[in-house]
Amino acid sequence: MRTFINKTTNILLIIFLVSSSFVCVKAEDVDVDIDRQNETEISIVDEEENVLEEDSTDIAFEEDEISTEDIDVVDTVDSSDEVFDKDDLDIELIEDDEIESETADIESKDNPKTVDDLPLTVEEFNECSDEELIALLDAWYEQKRVHLSQFTDDLTKAREIVRIVAEEFDYGTKYQSAEYMILLGSGDCWASTNLIGSLCNKNGIYGYGRTAVNDRNAGSGHRNAVLKIGDKYYIADAGMSGSKPRGYLFKESPLGLSLDTFYNQDANRNEIYMYQYDGDNNTINIPESITIKNTYGDYVNYSVTRIGNQTQQSKGYSVFAEGYTGTDAELHIINIPESVNTIIDSAFIGTPHLKSINVAEENPYFKSIDGALFSEDGKTLIAV
Repeated sequence: MRTFINKTTNILLIIFLVSSSFVCVKAEDVDVDIDRQNETEISIVDEEENVLEEDSTDIAFEEDEISTEDIDVVDTVDSSDEVFDKDDLDIELIEDDEIESETADIESKDNPKTVDDLPLTVEEFNECSDEELIALLDAWYEQKRVHLSQFTDDLTKAREIVRIVAEEFDYGTKYQSAEYMILLGSGDCWASTNLIGSLCNKNGIYGYGRTAVNDRNAGSGHRNAVLKIGDKYYIADAGMSGSKPRGYLFKESPLGLSLDTFYNQDANRNEIYMYQYDGDNNTINIPESITIKNTYGDYVNYSVTRIGNQTQQSKGYSVFAEGYTGTDAELHIINIPESVNTIIDSAFIGTPHLKSINVAEENPYFKSIDGALFSEDGKTLIAV
């Protein structure tokens, strides 16, 4: 808490009555030493009630006391023969409105911000002490904890967390952390992802960050979150551009696999390609087919025929890189089904702990030899 001290020094006039005569001591003859050892302290007594029950925050002030002992007169003038003359005094008058303005300014600094004042302006942020900012963050998280406690299942709670981040904050490129987003009201996709993760962590939901550059229409460096609820994975993205309320994405990632559909002209049907692994297991079992909801809301079963897409192929992006997610999981085994007929060259970049790539014996396009991936005829080594 920064204590703002009015440094305006009023002219001190000390008049002594000596032998029935006036003795005039001028301002320059007086050395005033005001010792303010104790700073004014402001403490929030019950912040939880301030946030949840809208009761007024209790504020305790410790006032500075200045006694007459603090004033040390180092010299006096023996001027019993002098006659008091007001014209000898050089006094600069301070207008009343100036005093009121300075007093109001001090009082405003002594009123701490509450969660209802968020977001702060940059000026307000800079005026706050670290302790005040931490108190504001704690109050905000507590407010959201109480709000989220009304949701009994983690799936609904997780969806609400993503909605909060998307609809209560603006998109902005200045701030990348959850803390700045809460305090200043905006942030980019990294800040949004960090805030989703922070809220999930504080409310009993496991999640981690995810590199999202392979997602359709995603910009370079885009980031979102993976939330694991039970044995299912969900992609949570609140990093959309625009002003609040913003849109958001919350969808299941089957088996921790990022999948998308494409139209296979030769087969005259829609099929699935896998373009990223988002799970936290050591072994990946790619299914032959998977049932997902299409754009019409219908559940349709699609064959998984490709690993990677043309964009990843052209940019050299990996499909299985361990660094795509914020987990410490090491990828050891990948099992490829019979249905896969295409694998991009860069699919296995960034897999230093990979020990074995296994291919179903019925697959007519690839085969596994001692854990290494070859073309079906065994002549071309694809990955090892």
